Amino acid sequence: MRVYLQCMIELIDGGLGESAADDPKRCTARLQTQAALPQLDGEGKGLLLRFLYESGLIGGAGTGPSEGIVSLKSVDLRRASLTETDLNGADLSEAALSEAALSGANLSEADLSGTDLSGADLSKANLQGTRLLLSRLNRANLRGAALRDANLHHAYLEEANLSGAFLDEANLSGGQPEWGPT
Repeated sequence: MRVYLQCMIELIDGGLGESAADDPKRCTARLQTQAALPQLDGEGKGLLLRFLYESGLIGGAGTGPSEGIVSLKSVDLRRASLTETDLNGADLSEAALSEAALSGANLSEADLSGTDLSGADLSKANLQGTRLLLSRLNRANLRGAALRDANLHHAYLEEANLSGAFLDEANLSGGQPEWGPT
């Protein structure tokens, strides 16, 4: 993790935050992130994501999903410890978040389409305005997920796999968000 953080800090100091979408720095940052994640346990994965979010490299500011500077699309975050983590507006589409600890996490406006959240603990998580489906072939898997007391207000859930999910006291009110499929 130390080598990863050193590399990322050098990239940040070298202008990663202000780089253009096609800048090689972004590719390097993504590849470094993809290489580091499989070597980490759940706590380490949580620390890495918090570092990226707090550095302004992932996530948005309530404007709908944002790919960010370092894309997390399709990354392996299985069993990540992200309890009460702020990932507002992050693009986690097609990521593997099975059995992740996300209780109390802020995932509002995030893109979780195609994401595997099977067995994840999302109790008391804020999923307001979250995208859980991009297309029929790209639906989120929430099978067996714990969504007790989760806020799913305006979350786009059509076609999401909710079999065996625990939805006790979950807020499922509202329609699709403004940016959702029409």
